[in-house]
Amino acid sequence: MALDPVVPRSRRALLLGGVGGLAAAALGFLGRPERANAADGDPLTVGKINTATSETSLTQQTPSTSALRVIGTTNSNALNVENSVGNGIFALTGGAALIGESINTNGVAGTSHNLYGVYGTGPVGVLGTSTATGMVGYAGSPVNQVPGVPPSTGVYGYANTDTGSRGISGSSPLGQGVVGESTSGTGVRGVSSAGAQGITTQTGVFGYADQGANARGVFGKTTTGNALRGEATTGIGVRSLATSGNAVQASNASTTKPTISAQNQVTTNVRSAIQGVAGIGALPAPQAETGVEGISNVSVNSVGVYGGSTHGYGALGETTDGYGVAGIGYYGVYGNGAAGVVGDVDGGTGVQGWTGVAAAPNPLAHVGVLAGAENGRIALQVNGVGKFNRSGRASIAVGTSSKKITVPGGVTTAAFGIATLQTNRAGYYVQAVVPSASTSTITVYLNKAVTTTAISVGWIVFS
Repeated sequence: MALDPVVPRSRRALLLGGVGGLAAAALGFLGRPERANAADGDPLTVGKINTATSETSLTQQTPSTSALRVIGTTNSNALNVENSVGNGIFALTGGAALIGESINTNGVAGTSHNLYGVYGTGPVGVLGTSTATGMVGYAGSPVNQVPGVPPSTGVYGYANTDTGSRGISGSSPLGQGVVGESTSGTGVRGVSSAGAQGITTQTGVFGYADQGANARGVFGKTTTGNALRGEATTGIGVRSLATSGNAVQASNASTTKPTISAQNQVTTNVRSAIQGVAGIGALPAPQAETGVEGISNVSVNSVGVYGGSTHGYGALGETTDGYGVAGIGYYGVYGNGAAGVVGDVDGGTGVQGWTGVAAAPNPLAHVGVLAGAENGRIALQVNGVGKFNRSGRASIAVGTSSKKITVPGGVTTAAFGIATLQTNRAGYYVQAVVPSASTSTITVYLNKAVTTTAISVGWIVFS
């Protein structure tokens, strides 16, 4: 809102008129006795009410001397200016238009019943300077009982009217409502002595925006530092709550930095860096020495940690000499897909199964599946059809007594084969099964040459 003072036509007229208005107002309202019959051109009468229809001016031509001086010796106003329509005082000068100085009370006090108590316009509307607090704003009851003002404060605002009171409020339709800047300290700091249990109350810093999907309640931006940082001694450094949206959403354009990073920096009794819990109730105690912990106990379909990928790994665990992925439960690891469980290694064991009180032995080199058990336990049990590609059936033709068979995967010097007749023919039996490492074959020998029709044998090779 812009004020609309009645401005004289020249600077000299302004100076004379402003000071003259002060003189007329000062002498005209002291005491307010009965009205005098003074008119334009008559001298001012002390102790009387003077009236005029034209401007009264007073010019002081002596340097460093007041044009008008009013002294009050009682507990009342030394100068009282009233105007029911326009401005009470309008001053125009090359220096300070209005200076107020007081020893024990307010230097300048402005009061308005319906508008602004003090209104300032210019490059700087209102400027407050002090060695303690530059400017104080107070809203509440009782009036004129401002609480203790903190020292070394540029602007201090205090409000206690109701639960919606704001000590300092900033609003802008296009830019920033409130901006805090500091070269080496904190740009904006919010403190609530009641804690941080609520959302709109008992909150050090509260941000709200509902102007669309891109609105930001609190926005932090930095080039090399922390855009948003929260610290807590025993509580929560940063807490976010959403009714129907994302409580926390992070995006990152960096090719070397993670989007979200969490680190537990204690040296002893280290707990989870990130804990995610699905469901209501109190948060459980974090796990020891855990990077990411996921917990869900909602139903039988609950998933503690879920990883999804269209073409890559849904979840990946990596370790140098421990377990990449460890599962503990009725089913330690459950797999579903084209292959439920896949073990893919080059120099060790693809899949190792072990049952026993003792720890599982070290994996062996170049083993796809290793099954082991302590004495008296079963290392491998197959319920259903078992199929081995290093086994099969072969036919020994009439007139021959042997059959050479190429074995998939090769034959080592430690390999051995087993063969049995698959044709019931009296007088015939398998005499020998001889492996050959050089040709990756086995040769099945009968005790004599076949007559009449061919004889079928079944074979298997073990290494």
